[in-house]
Amino acid sequence: MSEDLIERVTTMLFHNRGLTELVIHLCKISTQDEEKKLVERLKEGIEYDIKPATLNVDKYFTLDSNSNIFDFYLKQIKT
Repeated sequence: MSEDLIERVTTMLFHNRGLTELVIHLCKISTQDEEKKLVERLKEGIEYDIKPATLNVDKYFTLDSNSNIFDFYLKQIKT
């Protein structure tokens, strides 16, 4: 029964543009405080020039020019 309800709500959201916009607007309102906190933390990160390398983030997860992801991808293609 819950699967049917989820399917119906999803169908309503995708086929009714007004309802979709309402749900998106409600989600934005409900996460407004968290968004403010995130923006503040990002500003702090910019002030301190925090980078993934200084936080000991593995190179596979940095997704910048230092990342090993592309090398890993090339190895996967060769095998």
